[in-house]
Amino acid sequence: MIRSIALLAFLLALPLSGQGRIQTLSLQSKALAGNLAGDPAEQRFAVYTPPDYEKTDTRYPVVFLLHGIADSFNTWINYFQIGALLDDLISAEKIPPVIVVMPNGRNVFLGSYYLNSPVTGRWADLI
Repeated sequence: MIRSIALLAFLLALPLSGQGRIQTLSLQSKALAGNLAGDPAEQRFAVYTPPDYEKTDTRYPVVFLLHGIADSFNTWINYFQIGALLDDLISAEKIPPVIVVMPNGRNVFLGSYYLNSPVTGRWADLI
């Protein structure tokens, strides 16, 4: 009985195969530095990497997933559960394993439309 419980605890502690990883990262952007709207040059973004990404030197296609007006990349992560969705699509072989970059496009005006602007900064260059 104790051996069975120990084995079950060990198996539950293992990461599930087929799960990708989402990391939130940041970068200091020269493209947004000194913008007239006062938005920070340091911008956060999220990156999904497919299962086994760290275990291989395979090259993957990259998809940039842009959020809508007044949203942020957190909408993809929290509302759409993009990590689980991508895991399911990859596991079902409906899409190949991909890296998904989810940048921030929200500024003081609720959105940059990912365009360069003399007021809000060079968002297209950032992306």
